[in-house]
Amino acid sequence: MFLSFSFRGGRIFKTAIAVFITAWLCTLLDWPATFAVITAIVTLEPTVTDSVKKSFVRFPASAIGAFYTVLSVFLLGHTPLTYTVSAALTIATCYKLKLHDGLLVATLTAVAMVDVVHSNFLIAFIVRLGTTTIGLLVSTAVNMLVFPPEYSTMIAKHLATSKQKLQELTPNVIQALIDGETDRSIHQSQITALQKDMALTAKLLQFQEKDTFHPLAAKSKYPIAPQKSQFQALKLMTHHLENLLALPLTKPRWTTIEHLQLVEANKALATQWDTLDAQHYKEQLAIITAQFFAEQRQATDTTFIPIESLLLFEIIALYEQLPKVKSQ
Repeated sequence: MFLSFSFRGGRIFKTAIAVFITAWLCTLLDWPATFAVITAIVTLEPTVTDSVKKSFVRFPASAIGAFYTVLSVFLLGHTPLTYTVSAALTIATCYKLKLHDGLLVATLTAVAMVDVVHSNFLIAFIVRLGTTTIGLLVSTAVNMLVFPPEYSTMIAKHLATSKQKLQELTPNVIQALIDGETDRSIHQSQITALQKDMALTAKLLQFQEKDTFHPLAAKSKYPIAPQKSQFQALKLMTHHLENLLALPLTKPRWTTIEHLQLVEANKALATQWDTLDAQHYKEQLAIITAQFFAEQRQATDTTFIPIESLLLFEIIALYEQLPKVKSQ
């Protein structure tokens, strides 16, 4: 909740600053501020890279919209058809030229521009380009200089939270399945919540990666490569947990010794999340692996894979990711 508030709060504050500076500059030049403000709001992207990159798309798109508005007013006057023609031609042309990132701001400002074009069509067109330029430059500058986008700290906190949830959930799920429990609703809801957290982390990683090599972007407090590696490991572990919960509701047939060995191995591996003892980790994983191959040798029906083998396979695949989720 706090991370979400901070992220949104920063964006709101930067948007407010960009709008104020843009409107102030337009007032000094005696230009209509509406179009510049719309451009500034839309241009404020989550990353500096996107702000700069998309500006080169939004400027020509806005020029196209301004041109069609001036032309429509010149030919049709101020009628309902003018709005329709201006919007339709702007959308069609931007789509044809693949200026998708500029389509929204170009169409909105093209329609809003109809009411302010009365005469001096060339001047109106030039002023429109000027206001667009002000909005783009101010918004990009504010994005770089005021709370520049830097997501690595948020990513680190999200990864730590996801790891903690997995650390608590994994041994409980495995223990329940080893024991043959069939009620999986609680664990399934926990997995669903975890997947939502992981989706947000993936988006933050995408934002941070875009700005990693940009010379104007803020420097990351944490290197992104280890964070990506840890995220992929956590994502795979979540995937294997989901696979475990999707197994048939069939109670595994273990001998007493097999059941005890698996329970003890699961408990031992559950202690390896923070301080990994490589030798102890390998020994416990080897116990589960040996049981997996024993089940394969004992299988009499080659048509279907026994539930015991499926269960052990997913457990092995899950715990193989454990060394990669240690704190970076």
